[in-house]
Amino acid sequence: MAGCGDTGARGESPSEGRGGTNPAAAPITPPSQKENPAPKEEQPKSPSKDPDGVPTNIPKGIPNPEPPADPAKLALKVRAYSSTSNPLAGVGKDGFARVSTYVDLAWSPAKQATQYRVSVNDGADDKFYLKATLPAKATRYRYGGGLLTNAVAIDRTYKFLVQAINSSGQTTAQAEDSTKAIYPLGMPKLVSPANGAAGTTIQPNFQWTKVNNADGYYIEVFSGMYYVPTWRGFGAGQERITMTYGDAGDFYPGTYPAVWTMVLTQGQRYTWTVTAVKTDTGNMATAKAVAESNAPSQIFVP
Repeated sequence: MAGCGDTGARGESPSEGRGGTNPAAAPITPPSQKENPAPKEEQPKSPSKDPDGVPTNIPKGIPNPEPPADPAKLALKVRAYSSTSNPLAGVGKDGFARVSTYVDLAWSPAKQATQYRVSVNDGADDKFYLKATLPAKATRYRYGGGLLTNAVAIDRTYKFLVQAINSSGQTTAQAEDSTKAIYPLGMPKLVSPANGAAGTTIQPNFQWTKVNNADGYYIEVFSGMYYVPTWRGFGAGQERITMTYGDAGDFYPGTYPAVWTMVLTQGQRYTWTVTAVKTDTGNMATAKAVAESNAPSQIFVP
C-alpha cells in the first residue's frame, strides 16, 4: 500500500496481462483432468524471505506458486479484490467513493512454453472463453478492474483456465481455479489528528470511524521520503478504531506482524492513512477474495 491513499493491488501484474482483451471469441473446453489432491494450507513467508525485503503484515499480491511435480500441470492461484478508494479527495470531493473489482492470477512457469492462454467462465454457460494470449515470460494476469465495462461482478463465481502452449501450438500444461469477489467495504474516515494538525506529540493517538463487517484495520504513517512506512499497525475487529503510534497491535492471521517503529521527528511533516480489510476465509494466506477500503491520507506535524 502506498502512503497517499493508493489502494492498488499488492504487487502489479505485467503490462501485457492487464485488462480483458478478447483475441478469440470461440469457447474453449479444457480436457478432463484427474482431481488434484487437497492442497496443503499455505503459511506466510518468513520476514527474511519477504519479496520486498521488509517484514510486513500487508501482503504484496499473490506470490507465484511453486511448480507442481507433474509437468503436465500448472500451479495456479487466483484472488478477487474489491477495492474502495477516493481518487478525488485531493480536489475536495470528500464524499466520493470508487469501487474497483478485479481478479489477480499467478501461476508457475512451464517448461517449453512459448505462450500462455488465459480463459474465463463467468457462469453464463459451461464454457471457457479466451481472454488473453501472453508471452512465455508472463506468470501473472489481471482480469477486470473496469468501472462500467470489464468489471468483475460481486458474489459471482468466476472460473479461470491457464494453458501453457509450446511452439507447435500444443497444450503442455494447464490448471483451473475459481474465486468469487466479496462485497466492498465502506470507507473509513480519519478523525484525529485532523488534516494539517501541527504540534502533535511524537506518539500521536490515531482515531478513525468504524467500517461495518471489517475484519480489522491497517494504519500506516509515512515520512514522505520513503515507500516503507515509519510505522505500521493492525487492529483486529471492526470496533478497533484507535491506536497509538508505535503500538505493537494485532496481526492478521496468515501474515507476519510488522516489527519496526521509527521515531518521529518534531517539525517534520508526516502522512497517515487507514485501510479496512476483510477476507473470505479470515486468513490472508488462504484467502481467495479480499475487500479493502482506503481512507485518503492526512497530514500531521509533531
